[in-house]
Amino acid sequence: METIKNIAAILGVILSLASVITLCSKPIKAYIANSLAKYKKEQEENNHNETIKETLTRLEAKIDEIKLLNDATVKYTIESCRDDVREIFFKYLPEKTLPYYVLKHVEYIEDIYVKTFHKNHYTKGFIDEMKTWTVDYTGVRPEDIN
Repeated sequence: METIKNIAAILGVILSLASVITLCSKPIKAYIANSLAKYKKEQEENNHNETIKETLTRLEAKIDEIKLLNDATVKYTIESCRDDVREIFFKYLPEKTLPYYVLKHVEYIEDIYVKTFHKNHYTKGFIDEMKTWTVDYTGVRPEDIN
């Protein structure tokens, strides 16, 4: 009988410990779950920040590439404006008479060359000289004259 009492006592202790563990495990489980949730949130934020940094790096590289292409385009446009004005100047220099549409084209080039690119080169001198020449209105529609 004594053995049965001992076994019953041991079972009682085991069941009591199981009850205590069950009662204590809920707060522990909640604490662990909260810790894991915070850790998961931190990991997600870190991953998001890494993604943003990678995107920013790619954008900076693209911006640098765009700047290079823009610089090349600007240089080409400036040279093209100079060439157009020089060709027009020497083509019409002997008569010193510009067709109306050519004059309008020269004024458009001046707008780009001087006002947009802020260039004041010998090309501006050519433009100023051509503005003093006579204008040929032959073949111009009356509504095109401002």
